[in-house]
Amino acid sequence: MSVRVVRSAAPWLACSGYALCVIDYYSRYLDANLRFVPPKLLGAPEDILGFGFLSVWIPVALVFGLTCWMAFSTVRRRVVAGVVSAFIFLSLVDLFLHQRLAAQVLAFNAG
Repeated sequence: MSVRVVRSAAPWLACSGYALCVIDYYSRYLDANLRFVPPKLLGAPEDILGFGFLSVWIPVALVFGLTCWMAFSTVRRRVVAGVVSAFIFLSLVDLFLHQRLAAQVLAFNAG
């Protein structure tokens, strides 16, 4: 496998891995209507929400940025722009889902 193929596939793999993490995390706590489904052993809100959106997003963005930097010299700029747009869209979806989950978890624990 050539280095060019690996470099051009790396940003897509990083973006796909991030998408799988988002799907895996939010499918545990949100149903199809984006409503909070409490786990069987309900702990503190911090147990569900973790350390927040940025604690996961910053390392993912760092890995994604490094893979884009590696790929930028070997692929067309249009391809890099497409994968960056996909990553931005996925980040906005992740942020929306985190805010929705946080609001519902805090309301569930308050009431």
